[in-house]
Amino acid sequence: MTKQAYEQDVAKEIRKQREALGLTQAWLAQAVGTSAATVSRWEKGERRVGLYAHKRIKVLFRQEREAQAAANRAAVNGAAVNGAAVTR
Repeated sequence: MTKQAYEQDVAKEIRKQREALGLTQAWLAQAVGTSAATVSRWEKGERRVGLYAHKRIKVLFRQEREAQAAANRAAVNGAAVNGAAVTR
């Protein structure tokens, strides 16, 4: 895989995961400490994601997945405790 192909894969993966988590470019930009325009350029493959930003994004996405999973478990447990039917 060429360096350019790798960077394009990184760009696509950032967008894919951000959207799957329901996050905005503005949220990600603020969390990483950059601008929404820079995040947009990353996702379009117009700008390379630096090492620090890439590592930070991976950590943020993992934390967000864990937080969403915990919220889902709490919602299911709350529904079960309150006597509501829980369906999957």
